[in-house]
Amino acid sequence: MDLMRQLMLRAEASETLQGFKTSKPAEVYNIRLLSDAGLAVILDSHPLDGKAVRLLRLTSAGHDFLDAARNDTIWKKVRDKVIKPAGSWTLSLLLDYLKHQAKQKLGLP
Repeated sequence: MDLMRQLMLRAEASETLQGFKTSKPAEVYNIRLLSDAGLAVILDSHPLDGKAVRLLRLTSAGHDFLDAARNDTIWKKVRDKVIKPAGSWTLSLLLDYLKHQAKQKLGLP
């Protein structure tokens, strides 16, 4: 999940309309997962051999997730309390927890 978050931050910071391209296997795999989850729009230049992918942009859901995960303190808390001990979780469950933590930080119900 840390890598996914880093890739999303990198996509957000990209100053071009073409996003960024990578052929690093771990990044390719995680970018495809972001696409599968509806968090990013990608261009899969080699879908059969898995050699490269371009993360074009984040979707609206991707921006929502990143907004909730942006704060390092909240992210570390989520990583320690949800990701590490849970063993099994979904991105939507993680997003719900991130939103809950963000609301608590703001003093909202």
